[in-house]
Amino acid sequence: MAKTKVQYICTNCGATFPKWMGRCPSCGEWNTLEEHILSPRDTRREGRSSMPLVETTPPRPLSE
Repeated sequence: MAKTKVQYICTNCGATFPKWMGRCPSCGEWNTLEEHILSPRDTRREGRSSMPLVETTPPRPLSE
């Protein structure tokens, strides 16, 4: 059986953290982090990057 994973979500700004803190580092509000238990299905997606893909430009020689 998989280990239960916990995630803390700020009720003010929606930022997520792996550990509880008294104050949200993102918005600065106190006592707004709520504990959410992730299902095994959610933990599989956790390892993937949530950042959108960014288009990059092709490399150019330094002389340009």
